[in-house]
Amino acid sequence: MQFGERLTDLDELLLRCRAPQSKAFLAEAIACYRAGAYRSAIISTWIAVVFDLIGKSKELALTGDAEALRTVDDIERMYLTDNITAALSFERNILEQAREKFQLISYIEQEDLQRLFTDRNRCAHPSLRSLEESYQPSGELVRAHIYNAVVALLQHPPVQGRKAFQSILEAIESDTFPTQVDRALEQYFRHSPLVRARPTLIKDVIAVLTKHLLLEQLPEAERLRKFAALLAVFEMYRQEGERILQEELPKIVLRVLTHVQLANLLVYLQTIPLAWYALGDPGRDKARYFLESGPDDQMVAMLPVALNIPALRAAAYQRLATLSDDDLAQLIQQDSHPAYYFSAALERWRQSQSFEESKRLTRQFLAPFLSTDLTAEQITQIIQACAGNSQLYDHFHTIRLFKTQLLPLSEAFLDQTKEAWVRFYERFCMFLPPEILVRRLGLIDDQESLLNSIEESYPDVIPLVHKVIEPNRN
Repeated sequence: MQFGERLTDLDELLLRCRAPQSKAFLAEAIACYRAGAYRSAIISTWIAVVFDLIGKSKELALTGDAEALRTVDDIERMYLTDNITAALSFERNILEQAREKFQLISYIEQEDLQRLFTDRNRCAHPSLRSLEESYQPSGELVRAHIYNAVVALLQHPPVQGRKAFQSILEAIESDTFPTQVDRALEQYFRHSPLVRARPTLIKDVIAVLTKHLLLEQLPEAERLRKFAALLAVFEMYRQEGERILQEELPKIVLRVLTHVQLANLLVYLQTIPLAWYALGDPGRDKARYFLESGPDDQMVAMLPVALNIPALRAAAYQRLATLSDDDLAQLIQQDSHPAYYFSAALERWRQSQSFEESKRLTRQFLAPFLSTDLTAEQITQIIQACAGNSQLYDHFHTIRLFKTQLLPLSEAFLDQTKEAWVRFYERFCMFLPPEILVRRLGLIDDQESLLNSIEESYPDVIPLVHKVIEPNRN
């Protein structure tokens, strides 16, 4: 029982038992406990343990386990020959056999159950203590024995320890293991040794999967399977999993050294959100340093991952600013969330210094965003950036995109974007004496068409532009 765990109800313990025969003896033990027949309760609890171990041996024998087959043969021979000496020896050694041969219990659990066996002998054989004084166990002791029997043995499937761990890993390594967490739970883990697993088994599974995911360069399909398995374990044992991760992850990350392993770390942090809090300061520093100094070609692949990690987003944006135009454009094209790069892209686009550069930058840093759901603020920023640079608003390709894509997008935000469109319209206007506002001479057809569309969307645009320009004339 862990610190802070509530006192477990006896009926709940009974429901945890797997084997019907063991459950029947445990029910008898609980009934004796409630009736105050404590010696009988201890004896029945021990009988439940013995029958459970025999049942587990038979289950393992059905799987072809050689050691289990020999144990079942010995039990059947003992029964057929009515060999009392062999039966007593078998019962004395059954716990050691369960631990050493089958890893069904741990060393500590063996000690707990050995105390039950000792108390069972005291209850069944009064002469072992004193001819004059009978053994009188307390109710608290009986309850503890019942609890230990269930938690250590009766609630678990017949595979634990190393064999359970190996069977779980073999399932995960299989090509048929799903990459979806819900399917991993329902098709595998809900029917595996992970059900009511011991803390050591949970720890081993989490630690080994984490080592594989961080330290090895896995094929994509295997990586997805192992992440699904790891997330499924956390789904089953959230509190225990967090505790294990806090203990094990900092130690494992000490071995993360290469760029490939550091990239694995970022993917791990993105996929397992609670990992950042378990990582520790040295591990966090490694992740940040990798973002700052990792090779550009690797950053093109890893920055989308880092941007999805809240704690690393600021560092990722800083690294984003150092990428070449081509690398940033590649990120925008390949990422399903291009909005992450909007600010960086807009800044580069607004600084175009020639028509030739405008053609390239518009293709790289404006066009991709016009097929996304832009906000009113983003549309406003695009209009303002263009209005501030003649290399953009006098470039035919930019104007054509404004007419065919940006203005229609802004129809959903007419009021919010109105001021920006008025300022943009003003760039194409001039005054003729005495005070006539006209469009600049020499506008291309696309510019004329765009201005006509702006007038249709904002019928009062010309008076508004007049108000903007008039103070500057004086």
